[in-house]
Amino acid sequence: MPHLMLIPICLVGGWILKRVKIFPENSGIVLGNFVVYVSLPSLILISNIKLENSLFFLAFIPWLIFGVSVVFFYTIGKFFHWDLETKIATILCCGLGNTSFLGLPILRMLYGEEVTNSVLIVDQLGTFLCLAIPGFIVALRFQKDPNINGNPIASVLKKLFTFPPFLALLFSFFLSIFSPFRINLFCTENIGGNFSTNRIVRSRISNGIRF
Repeated sequence: MPHLMLIPICLVGGWILKRVKIFPENSGIVLGNFVVYVSLPSLILISNIKLENSLFFLAFIPWLIFGVSVVFFYTIGKFFHWDLETKIATILCCGLGNTSFLGLPILRMLYGEEVTNSVLIVDQLGTFLCLAIPGFIVALRFQKDPNINGNPIASVLKKLFTFPPFLALLFSFFLSIFSPFRINLFCTENIGGNFSTNRIVRSRISNGIRF
Protein backbone atom coordinates (compact mmCIF):
# COMPACT_ATOMS: atom_id res chain seq x y z
CA MET A 1 0.00 0.00 0.00
CA PRO A 2 2.76 2.57 0.74
CA HIS A 3 4.14 1.93 -2.75
CA LEU A 4 0.75 2.55 -4.36
CA MET A 5 0.46 5.84 -2.50
CA LEU A 6 3.63 7.00 -4.27
CA ILE A 7 1.72 7.50 -7.55
CA PRO A 8 -0.91 10.03 -6.33
CA ILE A 9 1.72 11.72 -4.16
CA CYS A 10 3.95 12.27 -7.21
CA LEU A 11 1.00 13.51 -9.29
CA VAL A 12 0.02 16.02 -6.63
CA GLY A 13 3.67 16.98 -6.13
CA GLY A 14 4.08 17.68 -9.84
CA TRP A 15 0.90 19.76 -9.85
CA ILE A 16 2.18 21.79 -6.88
CA LEU A 17 5.59 22.30 -8.49
CA LYS A 18 3.89 23.73 -11.56
CA ARG A 19 1.69 26.07 -9.52
CA VAL A 20 4.57 27.47 -7.45
CA LYS A 21 6.68 27.83 -10.61
CA ILE A 22 9.81 26.19 -9.16
CA PHE A 23 10.52 24.28 -12.37
CA PRO A 24 10.53 25.70 -15.91
CA GLU A 25 7.33 25.43 -17.95
CA ASN A 26 8.67 22.58 -20.08
CA SER A 27 9.82 20.45 -17.13
CA GLY A 28 6.99 17.96 -17.62
CA ILE A 29 8.05 17.37 -21.21
CA VAL A 30 11.72 17.00 -20.23
CA LEU A 31 10.99 14.48 -17.47
CA GLY A 32 8.62 12.54 -19.72
CA ASN A 33 11.20 12.40 -22.49
CA PHE A 34 13.84 11.17 -20.06
CA VAL A 35 11.59 8.28 -19.05
CA VAL A 36 10.84 7.38 -22.69
CA TYR A 37 14.36 7.81 -24.07
CA VAL A 38 16.45 6.58 -21.11
CA SER A 39 14.63 4.94 -18.19
CA LEU A 40 12.25 2.58 -20.01
CA PRO A 41 14.79 1.40 -22.65
CA SER A 42 17.29 0.77 -19.83
CA LEU A 43 14.74 -1.32 -17.95
CA ILE A 44 13.98 -3.35 -21.08
CA LEU A 45 17.65 -4.05 -21.77
CA ILE A 46 18.59 -5.10 -18.24
CA SER A 47 15.46 -7.28 -17.93
CA ASN A 48 16.86 -9.74 -20.52
CA ILE A 49 13.42 -10.30 -22.04
CA LYS A 50 12.72 -13.68 -23.60
CA LEU A 51 9.83 -14.11 -26.03
CA GLU A 52 8.06 -17.29 -24.91
CA ASN A 53 5.05 -18.90 -26.59
CA SER A 54 2.93 -18.35 -23.49
CA LEU A 55 3.45 -14.58 -23.78
CA PHE A 56 1.89 -14.28 -27.23
CA PHE A 57 -1.57 -14.52 -25.67
CA LEU A 58 -0.72 -11.70 -23.26
CA ALA A 59 0.51 -9.54 -26.14
CA PHE A 60 -2.75 -10.23 -27.99
CA ILE A 61 -4.96 -8.99 -25.13
CA PRO A 62 -4.47 -5.22 -25.82
CA TRP A 63 -5.31 -5.83 -29.49
CA LEU A 64 -8.47 -7.67 -28.47
CA ILE A 65 -9.49 -4.90 -26.07
CA PHE A 66 -8.92 -2.25 -28.73
CA GLY A 67 -10.93 -4.23 -31.30
CA VAL A 68 -13.83 -4.63 -28.88
CA SER A 69 -13.60 -0.92 -28.07
CA VAL A 70 -13.84 0.01 -31.76
CA VAL A 71 -16.94 -2.13 -32.32
CA PHE A 72 -18.61 -1.18 -29.04
CA PHE A 73 -18.14 2.58 -29.14
CA TYR A 74 -18.80 2.84 -32.86
CA THR A 75 -22.13 1.07 -32.28
CA ILE A 76 -22.95 3.13 -29.20
CA GLY A 77 -21.94 6.28 -31.06
CA LYS A 78 -24.34 5.55 -33.89
CA PHE A 79 -27.15 4.86 -31.41
CA PHE A 80 -26.59 8.15 -29.55
CA HIS A 81 -25.70 10.08 -32.73
CA TRP A 82 -22.19 11.00 -31.63
CA ASP A 83 -20.07 12.95 -34.07
CA LEU A 84 -16.94 11.35 -35.54
CA GLU A 85 -14.57 13.19 -33.21
CA THR A 86 -16.38 11.87 -30.10
CA LYS A 87 -16.40 8.31 -31.42
CA ILE A 88 -12.68 8.32 -32.17
CA ALA A 89 -11.71 10.04 -28.91
CA THR A 90 -13.75 7.50 -26.91
CA ILE A 91 -12.27 4.55 -28.80
CA LEU A 92 -8.70 5.75 -28.24
CA CYS A 93 -9.19 6.67 -24.57
CA CYS A 94 -11.05 3.50 -23.58
CA GLY A 95 -9.34 1.04 -25.92
CA LEU A 96 -5.75 1.83 -24.93
CA GLY A 97 -4.07 1.81 -21.53
CA ASN A 98 -0.97 3.25 -19.89
CA THR A 99 0.70 -0.13 -19.40
CA SER A 100 4.26 1.18 -19.07
CA PHE A 101 4.14 4.34 -16.94
CA LEU A 102 1.29 3.19 -14.70
CA GLY A 103 0.62 -0.53 -15.25
CA LEU A 104 4.22 -1.71 -14.92
CA PRO A 105 5.05 -0.02 -11.59
CA ILE A 106 1.73 -1.03 -10.03
CA LEU A 107 2.09 -4.70 -11.02
CA ARG A 108 5.71 -4.80 -9.87
CA MET A 109 4.65 -3.37 -6.53
CA LEU A 110 1.86 -5.95 -6.16
CA TYR A 111 3.52 -9.08 -7.56
CA GLY A 112 7.26 -8.40 -7.51
CA GLU A 113 10.02 -8.10 -10.08
CA GLU A 114 9.18 -11.43 -11.75
CA VAL A 115 6.25 -9.89 -13.66
CA THR A 116 8.51 -7.39 -15.46
CA ASN A 117 9.12 -9.63 -18.48
CA SER A 118 5.41 -10.29 -19.07
CA VAL A 119 4.36 -6.67 -18.57
CA LEU A 120 7.02 -5.33 -20.95
CA ILE A 121 5.89 -7.80 -23.64
CA VAL A 122 2.28 -6.70 -23.18
CA ASP A 123 3.31 -3.05 -23.25
CA GLN A 124 5.55 -3.09 -26.32
CA LEU A 125 4.08 -5.83 -28.53
CA GLY A 126 0.57 -5.19 -27.30
CA THR A 127 -0.29 -1.65 -26.26
CA PHE A 128 2.41 0.24 -28.16
CA LEU A 129 1.98 -1.63 -31.46
CA CYS A 130 -1.79 -1.33 -31.12
CA LEU A 131 -1.45 2.42 -30.61
CA ALA A 132 1.09 2.84 -33.40
CA ILE A 133 -0.79 0.85 -36.05
CA PRO A 134 -4.60 0.54 -35.66
CA GLY A 135 -4.76 3.40 -33.14
CA PHE A 136 -2.86 5.66 -35.51
CA ILE A 137 -5.08 4.64 -38.43
CA VAL A 138 -8.22 5.39 -36.40
CA ALA A 139 -6.80 8.78 -35.41
CA LEU A 140 -6.15 9.59 -39.07
CA ARG A 141 -9.88 9.68 -39.67
CA PHE A 142 -10.13 12.62 -37.30
CA GLN A 143 -7.17 14.78 -38.26
CA LYS A 144 -4.51 14.75 -40.93
CA ASP A 145 -0.98 14.51 -39.58
CA PRO A 146 1.23 17.06 -41.39
CA ASN A 147 4.15 14.63 -41.14
CA ILE A 148 2.41 11.91 -43.16
CA ASN A 149 2.83 13.52 -46.57
CA GLY A 150 0.25 11.23 -48.14
CA ASN A 151 1.98 8.00 -47.05
CA PRO A 152 0.45 6.66 -43.80
CA ILE A 153 2.41 3.39 -44.00
CA ALA A 154 5.72 5.25 -44.00
CA SER A 155 4.51 7.37 -41.10
CA VAL A 156 3.54 4.29 -39.08
CA LEU A 157 6.92 2.66 -39.73
CA LYS A 158 8.69 5.88 -38.73
CA LYS A 159 6.79 5.97 -35.44
CA LEU A 160 7.63 2.32 -34.79
CA PHE A 161 11.34 2.52 -35.49
CA THR A 162 11.95 5.86 -33.78
CA PHE A 163 10.39 4.83 -30.45
CA PRO A 164 13.32 4.05 -28.10
CA PRO A 165 11.60 1.42 -25.88
CA PHE A 166 10.49 -0.55 -28.95
CA LEU A 167 14.00 -0.42 -30.40
CA ALA A 168 15.37 -1.55 -27.02
CA LEU A 169 12.95 -4.49 -27.08
CA LEU A 170 14.08 -5.54 -30.56
CA PHE A 171 17.71 -5.24 -29.51
CA SER A 172 17.00 -7.30 -26.39
CA PHE A 173 15.50 -10.05 -28.57
CA PHE A 174 18.55 -9.91 -30.81
CA LEU A 175 20.89 -10.31 -27.85
CA SER A 176 18.85 -13.21 -26.46
CA ILE A 177 19.11 -15.05 -29.79
CA PHE A 178 22.88 -14.66 -29.78
CA SER A 179 23.18 -15.30 -26.06
CA PRO A 180 26.64 -16.96 -26.30
CA PHE A 181 27.95 -13.67 -27.65
CA ARG A 182 25.81 -11.46 -25.45
CA ILE A 183 27.47 -8.21 -24.50
CA ASN A 184 25.99 -6.33 -21.58
CA LEU A 185 25.50 -2.85 -22.98
CA PHE A 186 25.70 -1.28 -19.52
CA CYS A 187 28.72 -3.37 -18.36
CA THR A 188 26.84 -4.28 -15.19
CA GLU A 189 23.17 -4.46 -14.25
CA ASN A 190 23.80 -1.86 -11.58
CA ILE A 191 24.64 0.81 -14.15
CA GLY A 192 21.60 0.01 -16.29
CA GLY A 193 19.49 -0.21 -13.17
CA ASN A 194 20.55 3.27 -12.12
CA PHE A 195 19.19 4.64 -15.40
CA SER A 196 15.87 2.85 -14.95
CA THR A 197 15.29 3.49 -11.25
CA ASN A 198 12.87 6.15 -10.03
CA ARG A 199 11.13 6.21 -13.42
CA ILE A 200 7.83 5.98 -11.52
CA VAL A 201 8.60 9.20 -9.69
CA ARG A 202 9.79 10.99 -12.84
CA SER A 203 6.84 9.90 -14.97
CA ARG A 204 4.18 10.71 -12.35
CA ILE A 205 5.71 14.10 -11.51
CA SER A 206 5.89 14.78 -15.25
CA ASN A 207 2.15 14.11 -15.55
CA GLY A 208 1.42 16.20 -12.48
CA ILE A 209 3.32 19.17 -13.92
CA ARG A 210 1.23 18.96 -17.10
CA PHE A 211 -2.07 19.27 -15.23
